[in-house]
Amino acid sequence: MVIVSPGSANWGCDPFRSGRIGTGRRSDDVAEEAGASPRSAGGWDRAVTGAVDSLPIIGPARRRVLSDEVADAIRDAIFDGRIDLGQRLVEDELASNLNVSRGPVRRALVLLSQEGLVNTEHHRGTTVAQLGADDIRETASLRTALERLAVEWLCRNSTEDDFTRIAAVLQQVGELPGPLSPSRVAALDVAFHDAVFRAAHHERLYGAWRSLRSQIYIDLVHRRALRDDVEQWVTDHQRFLEVLMHRNQREVLDMVEAHVEGPHGPTGVSRRPPPDSGGPAA
Repeated sequence: MVIVSPGSANWGCDPFRSGRIGTGRRSDDVAEEAGASPRSAGGWDRAVTGAVDSLPIIGPARRRVLSDEVADAIRDAIFDGRIDLGQRLVEDELASNLNVSRGPVRRALVLLSQEGLVNTEHHRGTTVAQLGADDIRETASLRTALERLAVEWLCRNSTEDDFTRIAAVLQQVGELPGPLSPSRVAALDVAFHDAVFRAAHHERLYGAWRSLRSQIYIDLVHRRALRDDVEQWVTDHQRFLEVLMHRNQREVLDMVEAHVEGPHGPTGVSRRPPPDSGGPAA
């Protein structure tokens, strides 16, 4: 399965046809300054729960503004293929389709750029990112390094509630109508590891993970990098959770290397050694 389909994002058909976030009033910038009402989770969490239906949202409440809602809408459209990878994003068209002013759109694109979902170049505008082989390798190596640090901190800081939240992701598999699509399995996979990073109780580390997870999700779906056997996916992640609960640092670090890297890396791309390493590619 490929996450996008050719020509799926036709602006004339409105890629945000599932619902507008605007009210018809152009007081968007005032709303940005005043702030919106608190929500239970961030936009990416909502995007994941959209793919996983009733997956519990994990995390503290935070204050949200209109640019967050605009970012949600654009992110959702990229995730489900209404906007193609590599497609140019025009602020005026986005604002018109979403019924908001350009200010929140501009700020939303900055947020998505920080997630690695869009690229903005001076005088060339903004386009949806396309992950090449080097991008995938870099993302994979960074993810592995971050997850190693996450499980080290998890061994010291995690609580029983943290493990309950991680287990809740796996429990959703049996409650969702089957068969599960690759996008739903990818959403579950990212949600599982998101809960692991939260259990580390390391805010800066979690922020670094947040900057990667959208790219990881798209790559998992686009390349079909996950197992087709959902039962085996559950078994693998249950084992991962069991090892985490032991809080044995050496054991969990070994598990990260086996689970996240695998024989060809988490994205199914054979790893190659850094320059001058002299080692063979995996």
